Amino acid sequence: MLTLILGRAGTGKTQRVMDEIARRIEGREKLFYIVPEQYSHEAERQLLRRCGDSLSLYGEVLSFTRLTHRVLAQTGGLARTAVSAGGRILLMSCAVGDVAGRLKVYGGAARRPEYLRPLVETVSLLKRALITPLDLEAASRRARGPLRDKLHDLAVIMAAYDARLGDDKIDPDDLPARLADAVRRCALFDGAHIYIDGFTDFTAAELRVVTELLRRGLPMTVCLTCDGLDGAEEPFEAARRTALLLLEKVREYGIEAKTETMTEPRRDSPPELIFLEQNLFSYTPARFEGEAAALELYRAASPADECEYAAARVLALVREGARWRDIAVAAGDWGSYGALLENIFDKYGIPYYTSRRTDLRSKPPVALIESALEIILGGWEYEPVFRYLKTGLAGLDRESVDLLENYVLMWNIRGTMWTRQADWALPPGGYDDQGENSALLERINALRRFVARPLQALSAALKKAGSFGEMLRALYAFIEEIGLPGRIMEKRERFYESGQLQIADEYDKLWDILCRAMQEFYDAAGDISGTPAEFAQLWSLLIAQYDFGTIPVSLDRVMVGDFTRQRRRGVGHLILVGASDDFIPGRQSGGGLLSDDERLEISELGLPIGETAPQLLSRAMHAVYALLAMPGRRIFVSWPETGFSGEEKRPSFVVRRMREMFGLKLCADTVEDFRLNAPVPCFEMAASDDGARPSEAAQTARAYFSMHKQTAEQLRALREGAVLTRGALSPEAARALYGAVPVVSASRVDAFYSCRYRYFLQYGLKLRPRAPAVFDAPVVGTFMHYILENVIREIRDGEGFAAVTPERAAEYTERYIREYVENVLDGFRDKSGRFIYLFNRLCRDAKAIVLDMVWELKDSDFVPLDFELEFSERGGVPPYAVGEGEEALKIMGFVDRVDGWVKGDTLYVRVVDYKTGRKAFKLSDVYQGLNMQMLIYLFALCENGAAKFGHNIAPAGVLYIPARDDLLKVSRRATPEAILEERMKKVRRTGLLLDDDAVLGAMARGDAAQFLPVKVKNGVFQGDSLARLERLGELKRHIDDVLKAMVRQIRRGNLTAEPMYKNEEENACRVCDYRSACHFSERYGDRKRYVRSIPAPDVWALIEGRKNRAD
Repeated sequence: MLTLILGRAGTGKTQRVMDEIARRIEGREKLFYIVPEQYSHEAERQLLRRCGDSLSLYGEVLSFTRLTHRVLAQTGGLARTAVSAGGRILLMSCAVGDVAGRLKVYGGAARRPEYLRPLVETVSLLKRALITPLDLEAASRRARGPLRDKLHDLAVIMAAYDARLGDDKIDPDDLPARLADAVRRCALFDGAHIYIDGFTDFTAAELRVVTELLRRGLPMTVCLTCDGLDGAEEPFEAARRTALLLLEKVREYGIEAKTETMTEPRRDSPPELIFLEQNLFSYTPARFEGEAAALELYRAASPADECEYAAARVLALVREGARWRDIAVAAGDWGSYGALLENIFDKYGIPYYTSRRTDLRSKPPVALIESALEIILGGWEYEPVFRYLKTGLAGLDRESVDLLENYVLMWNIRGTMWTRQADWALPPGGYDDQGENSALLERINALRRFVARPLQALSAALKKAGSFGEMLRALYAFIEEIGLPGRIMEKRERFYESGQLQIADEYDKLWDILCRAMQEFYDAAGDISGTPAEFAQLWSLLIAQYDFGTIPVSLDRVMVGDFTRQRRRGVGHLILVGASDDFIPGRQSGGGLLSDDERLEISELGLPIGETAPQLLSRAMHAVYALLAMPGRRIFVSWPETGFSGEEKRPSFVVRRMREMFGLKLCADTVEDFRLNAPVPCFEMAASDDGARPSEAAQTARAYFSMHKQTAEQLRALREGAVLTRGALSPEAARALYGAVPVVSASRVDAFYSCRYRYFLQYGLKLRPRAPAVFDAPVVGTFMHYILENVIREIRDGEGFAAVTPERAAEYTERYIREYVENVLDGFRDKSGRFIYLFNRLCRDAKAIVLDMVWELKDSDFVPLDFELEFSERGGVPPYAVGEGEEALKIMGFVDRVDGWVKGDTLYVRVVDYKTGRKAFKLSDVYQGLNMQMLIYLFALCENGAAKFGHNIAPAGVLYIPARDDLLKVSRRATPEAILEERMKKVRRTGLLLDDDAVLGAMARGDAAQFLPVKVKNGVFQGDSLARLERLGELKRHIDDVLKAMVRQIRRGNLTAEPMYKNEEENACRVCDYRSACHFSERYGDRKRYVRSIPAPDVWALIEGRKNRAD
């Protein structure tokens, strides 16, 4: 007897069946519960909870695959080995080669790798439809036009493919037909009741199995999700057609049948979800009365924003009490969204599980083999060579690979240069290398020979081989020669020891997969002749078909996947991303070589092939229905305004219907709001939002992370220096490009007065020079700033400068050098040997400079107050504002260090800048618009720093501190005292200091005065680097006038190529990155701006003369 149980989703069909199964198990009745593959584990767990151990005695939960193995194990049909997906590709290649001369359509193309996979898909489709080569040949004689020859070719290829299977192999798609024959005589089902649940429809082979079980007179209960036999809603078309087909079969066999339709919806779901399930596909317009709190729609700007929306909603649901496993996230197009979702969920800290196929070709052992073949066949190009080496399995450590790569990139090594007998002779240090790296060159050549030797042997063996079998033997010999099996096992052990169990498990499986693939290749095509290129293509196709399943670390994880495969039961919350009309329900086209029209034509010829466009559309609609009917608590749906390539996107019919039915308003949250839900994206937002008016969410994030010392330091380090300005070309464009009030850094002021045309190119057009294809030397300034800032902060916040010992200071320096190497230079990865050599030499300089700094501060009442202090609207001190109207300007930026000394209620501050070059402070430069940065920041502190430091502020001066350790030029007979004197000249600071005895005395007690740019005579400080407070005020007014003049020039669109020129060594053109764009020539009207060296007294006279004239 056949019992059909029909009903919409959530009406209790499965519960009804499980209740009945539980009663039968209790009565010790034999039964089988057949469900789709993806349901089998969950269904078995549910029944075990209901029935306990009795289930294993009287019942079994089976998929069609497991049923096949159970039946054929009893009837003797498992003698043949089922070929894998990769084996099918190989057998198809051989089969096409066997019959190529008889083919009319596919003869020239079918053996090409890009045709093999569609050809296998087509044969698989035909086998699932129980169509044989004889059926195809008969249909070809009735067909017309191009289809006639196509069916003929498919019949010939399919017969050749079956012949290639032989007596010892079987195609998995042939197993259901064998199962149908076997169930007729299998005693396994004697006296059993059959339950079938979870299917929308059946393939022809599966339907034949079901009908054979019915013909045996076995009682069978089949559950189908549909709205009844007389319904009309599109999602149920496939299930309705299946029900009618089963009823037709039982009538044909004279078997009794009854149909039950369940209509009562589940009562534990919100009414809006029930209403959605019942009316989404209804042809009658319906409107929900009431608030639809369980539904939410979100229109995102991009797919990335959608994924962040999904992550934020997952975290919010969990905070409200949901378990991770209660939530499912589905994508309209998993191929597009999968990697992005995984990346963002990782960033948000969400545990998830996805059954996405693993691309084995990206795994190091597989990538190594494919890269080796590509090296040999492709002429030793850079990409495959270093893809091969960077797998970590080729026998070279990372340092050796980096060394080799630096050399190869520097000298553009390609092709036969790798395989020639002669050594490489080009110097590893580039053109500046005068032969001092001969040992390094010898090592590089040894590494080159180590890499090339096994690959050359493989190349020779492949060329000599007469068949694919011999090529496989050559490949395996290569694998053994490089020690790949042992290295895979070593990697596996290291991952196990480090607790990376999933990766260790992958390595455990990878060697077995490689061995199986080679054996399968040998068995299927070992006797076939071909070229090494064909061998490599077939190997790539073969290995791409393999996969290994991953097991979730825990069951409590969010299930993430394609919307067509989300069929879990018991899900409380669903989040659907990518709900645009091109993905939902999606493009409906079957795979393989047959078009939709050809499939329909074949069906009309009497071969119901299935998977026609209407059938595929019906299945897709059912998938949408099943997805939205799955959750029991809430549904969130999103779609992007623009796609991955910037194309415009429109919402799917699901979104439109939901808005019509419920009157839903779109979620108004922003991406910034989503990022507040998790630490990593929140911190990134706080660090990256550097606009003039940061969002409220960014301000909240910044305030939060600023409360914690570690994150506050990280935040400041990430955001420092992020000062962006706009360029200018004409007075009309100036306001649009620079804004109503130009905002620049002090260093850009220097750039403007160095050369206005360069300023336009660099800051107007924002041009950047092309980087050379070699590694640069260390950025000395950045490194020195890093070391000095951190060591001085460490001492200041620790024992203090008075108590610190030279040994302790050296220890701090070593620690921060190590941190810089690891955090900034990535452990010297991808850095040349010369780079490392220069860096180590620089470290010695840094240690000497730190000791000088410590000795200076040990005898000073001035202490460091801040490092990398920012002058900006959002920084530690507001920007320095100058002028009004058309002359308005704001100066923003950073200073390396601010020192201070408190006297009474006044804080005297000095601004310190570390200089790794030979730049010194000259008052005449300041007068002519250059080198004003430090003074600008000093005056900004005096005007705007009181709120930060809590005192009235007075200027103590500016100091340039040399951050380099120069070589001393002294006589060999020089005394220690003479050497020390010469050294003190090198470390003496330059700058401008307040001419105040108390302030100068606080700066340097005793011998520390030798560090300052002053002389002490009879206890009195003297020198041109001193200025009274009144003169500093006059200097400030002069600098303000220079800045206003700069703004006027920008407003006028001044692009004059007028580079600063002191002499042949000091001029703006000498080190300009824009010379090729400038073509400076005095012949055509360009002119140099000569900068004179003016004695300090004359400069003060000029400044005071300007003041008197102004008065």
